[in-house]
Amino acid sequence: MRGAALLSLVLAVAACERAVEPPPAATPSAAATARRTALERGLAALTAAPALGNVGTAWFLQQLQVRSPDERLAALLARSVPALRADPSIRLIDPSAPPAVLQADPPRGLLRFANYVLAPVGAPPQRAAEFVAALLAPDEQGFVLTHQLLVLIWAEQFGVAVPPDAPALRARLLARIAAEQAAARQPCSDLNAERLAVLYAFGTPLPAEAVGWLDALVACQQADGRWVDATPSQLTYDGQTALAYHEWTHTTGLAVVALSFAPGAATRGTSPTIPSP
Repeated sequence: MRGAALLSLVLAVAACERAVEPPPAATPSAAATARRTALERGLAALTAAPALGNVGTAWFLQQLQVRSPDERLAALLARSVPALRADPSIRLIDPSAPPAVLQADPPRGLLRFANYVLAPVGAPPQRAAEFVAALLAPDEQGFVLTHQLLVLIWAEQFGVAVPPDAPALRARLLARIAAEQAAARQPCSDLNAERLAVLYAFGTPLPAEAVGWLDALVACQQADGRWVDATPSQLTYDGQTALAYHEWTHTTGLAVVALSFAPGAATRGTSPTIPSP
């Protein structure tokens, strides 16, 4: 009997020890693994490019580099800043550059939109603030909508006066971008990648269907790791419309940003804190 009691005690102690053992680490889902693989393939393709072709893409990737340093990305950005030197918005990625001179009365249509987008890094200051306010005032859609949010963020970064309700405005813009994304039916477009980059970098929390948006983005990746603008979207502003064509480093760069800020990404972190120039 004594032996049986001792055996029972040993088994009870062992059971208690097993009870306090931490549970095994969860195995990543197949979808999460696919997103991480797509991110690494996209980053490898992107950083093999001679240079980026768009200042906005470089700005987004600078925020990613600050949060999650990568030697390949640092080298790409170092190559890209000189290559983009002639762009009037260069100050977005090189704060030492002089402000762009804003036209007093920019032409109507898409040229006016281009001038308004330039306002956060433009001068004189009063005109820059007026242009920012003018762009933010109406309800827009598509690329204009995403750029309303970006212009608000850039204006705050570079010290341009913004509307007094800027925090509420930022939340409304993010909600409108999320609603537009939920209704979108072109997952392989550059606009899709841009909306996802904005939403995952600056918009939390996101709706439950957001994970599905990422899976659709992954499915659009090409065999060589790039994302391309398979279905160019219309850009409409001030009564003028044109197709917005973007080269592959723009679409791929934004897809990389979206996947990098997404839950479960290998480089997952908080939303970027935008440094002042």
